[in-house]
Amino acid sequence: MNTHSNNSESGELDTSTYPYWRSRVMYSMLSGYAVFYFIRKNMSVANPLIREEFGIGKEEMGAALGIAAIAYGISKFLSGILADTLSARYVMGMGLIMSAMVSFLLGFASDNTSAFLGISVTTFFAIFWTLNNIFQGMGQPPCSRLITQWFSPSEIGKQWGIWNMSHHLGAAGILSFGGYLIVYFETWRAVFFAPAAFAFVFAFFLINRLRDRPEDVGLPPIEEYHQVQHHQIIDNVDDVKESPKEIFVKYILTNKLIWLVSVVNLFIYIVRIGILDWAPSFLKESRGLSIMESAITTSTFEIAGIVGAIAAGWLSDTVFEGRRGRVSVIFMALLVVAVMAILYVPSNNPYLMSLTLFAVGFFVHGPMLLVAVAAADFATKKAAATAVGLTGLFGYIGAFIANYGTGMISERWGWDYVIYFYLASAFIGTALLLLTWNSRSPVLESMHS
Repeated sequence: MNTHSNNSESGELDTSTYPYWRSRVMYSMLSGYAVFYFIRKNMSVANPLIREEFGIGKEEMGAALGIAAIAYGISKFLSGILADTLSARYVMGMGLIMSAMVSFLLGFASDNTSAFLGISVTTFFAIFWTLNNIFQGMGQPPCSRLITQWFSPSEIGKQWGIWNMSHHLGAAGILSFGGYLIVYFETWRAVFFAPAAFAFVFAFFLINRLRDRPEDVGLPPIEEYHQVQHHQIIDNVDDVKESPKEIFVKYILTNKLIWLVSVVNLFIYIVRIGILDWAPSFLKESRGLSIMESAITTSTFEIAGIVGAIAAGWLSDTVFEGRRGRVSVIFMALLVVAVMAILYVPSNNPYLMSLTLFAVGFFVHGPMLLVAVAAADFATKKAAATAVGLTGLFGYIGAFIANYGTGMISERWGWDYVIYFYLASAFIGTALLLLTWNSRSPVLESMHS
């Protein structure tokens, strides 16, 4: 029975099950994307041990990770188009299934396997890690689509902040538990096998739980639920049928603000991915920490991101009334200070380094969240996943630069110069974000006018 249509005839909207479905979609997205991270950031934990076992140089590994990052960014953009035009629910579920299968295969990496395939071990990792990242790119854009379908523009900063915990819970979980798996099973391969098996099973639960739109379960659109009166003029676009090409040109290609925040994301990701992917190696090689200490210390970076993202989302919705750029500039300026502080933490001091990385994680993840929220704001809900996918493409161009740059710089000039590299990126990102100081969603602009 279509509850929406039946109740529309009587002039009333039955929204009694809206809270249940919004909660169900949110916890499914949050837990689902966290599991994506189990089979994406396991490489961060295994990286130094893989390089040690196979004699792979940091620059060589950095290039392999960088290629995978570019593939991830392209996949993220294309997956955004798919999620906007097809089913976010199935795009996300199938992405997790395929990523789990490839991640499991990575655990079989060895000299014998590479010899059998007629390729080097480095090439084996580059190929399969790139393939894994292609399927990983199917994770976030569907969530962007789902958030804008189930939550209104006036609340998506806070709700995006809640969902964004998935990044940090997933990464912190695998960084801390991954170190335990390696120690317990006495092989880095365990950090690929165990998470992949779990993710494969979880993907079917995810598909069962998610629904693409309120209308799919007989509920009215989010605009009607929240009675956002001005929203009909600008963003109630479901009544206007447009082709994917028309949507892309109208909401993405000619939208200068989306391109600006996408470029900003490149510099944010240099810092974020550089720290996340290379901190365990940096701490082990430059600061004298064990592999377990390095993994646990790095996990504080992700835990901090939970608080930072929620704080940034809440501030942008309430204090700054949807002006995401203002919050981002403040956070980025403080990020510059936090990154600089890394240089002054003495060796063999995991506690002080944990505190410093907590600050870096807090201030980098706020703007990272708000770039995506701002892109969804500027593109409206009809092109939200595509817009966020575009910011992701630029972000992972930044990730390529971070991975290749970190590997090359650390090998040629040392780890301190890597921190200078991150510092410069944070400064440039801050300067560019100043150009968004007064910008916000056209929907919110009309509501506050």
